[in-house]
Amino acid sequence: MVLCFVIVGEYCHIYYTKLTKGHYPFWLNEGLAGYLSGKKLILKDGDRDKLLNVFSYSNKVDSQVYMVGQFWVEFLIKKFGQKKFIELINSIKFISSDSEFASSFYKIYSIKFSISSFTKFTN
Repeated sequence: MVLCFVIVGEYCHIYYTKLTKGHYPFWLNEGLAGYLSGKKLILKDGDRDKLLNVFSYSNKVDSQVYMVGQFWVEFLIKKFGQKKFIELINSIKFISSDSEFASSFYKIYSIKFSISSFTKFTN
């Protein structure tokens, strides 16, 4: 079963890279792979505080990026639907900075991509 998660996740990375022309932002790439592979996200005590680290995972990866990314991917899809999420993925190929990502995110979701906006969703 674990091997299936890995294989599906790696295929997701291939298609993400093809669609977006890169790996940016890493949290979205890793989160989408986890979500589509069917991996069950289980948050432990203290994990909710770590979810706001999403803003530091545009261009870096560590062991928490998988949990943080999958939480936000699941949240965006469940709260706003697949159509808007696909729109976000399609907009990424034209983005080269965090400020451009934030602007595109706002156009799609009408939410600022900021800690103050996201804090209410983690409580």
